[in-house]
Amino acid sequence: MLKGEFMNNELQDNPTLFLVGKYWSGKIPNVVWEFMGIFSSKDIALEVCKDEYYFIAPVNLDTTVPEKTMEFPGIEWPLR
Repeated sequence: MLKGEFMNNELQDNPTLFLVGKYWSGKIPNVVWEFMGIFSSKDIALEVCKDEYYFIAPVNLDTTVPEKTMEFPGIEWPLR
């Protein structure tokens, strides 16, 4: 496999990944949360979420976001 070549054609066709985080405290813009992982499908991401403090946010591969503080676009929280 060449350096930089996608290992998974599905990822190449759909570069959306799903970030899972766990909320700890605070309100926007001073939220404290823990990164729990990044997954190739929403279904896999949901399996990681154990309680109402977990959230899922879609992220696009190779895409930058504005530097201003903002809520994750497409965030799903609370999940339960």
